[in-house]
Amino acid sequence: MLDSAYTRPGDYLVQGGKIWFIASQPRLLPVLCVQTNRVVTFSRPATQDRIGPGGYAGIQRATLRPLLTDWPASVLAAGAARGAPAHLPADLPAAHWAVLLPAWPGICLQPGDRMTDDLNRAAIVTSAELSDLGWRLSVREASS
Repeated sequence: MLDSAYTRPGDYLVQGGKIWFIASQPRLLPVLCVQTNRVVTFSRPATQDRIGPGGYAGIQRATLRPLLTDWPASVLAAGAARGAPAHLPADLPAAHWAVLLPAWPGICLQPGDRMTDDLNRAAIVTSAELSDLGWRLSVREASS
């Protein structure tokens, strides 16, 4: 979990055990900060070199390439989760989250990237938008 001992180079503020990132610093206007509540890691699956039947085409942990590791981010529930298609009593809908984090030079997040957080939840990026305020992502819960 986040604590006041967290130190990462960049535009972060630590106060009272909470971490904030600076989203915008316009001239002559107040600074816009976002409070973080999770620490996330992003990785990208390797491209598949096989075409056709016979091979597993899903995400394999052994082929994940790290993009961002242990970054403070704001992860909030995004709308109602949809029901599972099988309609079985034990089916749980997949959660959807809105994720905000600062941009980092040379890193371009994209749909299909895998996110894990400090609660050991896994998710797949479904949309990624880079704005003046940083990354705004939509992610869908995935099986670990």
